[in-house]
Amino acid sequence: MALRGLLVWVDGQGERRAHAIVSSMGCSGICGALVAHSNAVEESISEGTLVVPGHIPTVATYPSVRTNVRLGFVAASGSRANLYLPAPQNNIFLTDGTTVDPSTIADIISAATGNLLAGDGTAVTLFTGGELHAGAVNLIASLQVFSP
Repeated sequence: MALRGLLVWVDGQGERRAHAIVSSMGCSGICGALVAHSNAVEESISEGTLVVPGHIPTVATYPSVRTNVRLGFVAASGSRANLYLPAPQNNIFLTDGTTVDPSTIADIISAATGNLLAGDGTAVTLFTGGELHAGAVNLIASLQVFSP
């Protein structure tokens, strides 16, 4: 069995970097040893079973993971959260070609509402909209600022 760990580093200037670590017995020992030799500290560590589904990507209007849709959500507290959909299918947009039609992604909205956590740790209650973002989204940008 393979495990994939996600280690988010933060330095003294507040900059963050994320590293993925694949291991057979868990990344806690590796992370601890890395932290012992770094001026940065671990902001968070998460880990789970590595699953490789084996699907085949489609070449279409937006074939690249460098093109994303930002899907915005808000919690009742006003705290916000974003999900990013890479290489979006063209049929999710309104006629302007950049704004997401919520009726086409009802499954995503349903899965996120009451489940996706906003920055203050409360679950989102409302989809606020989505738009095309023609640029790569790095892992740090996709992380929610969360303080349990």
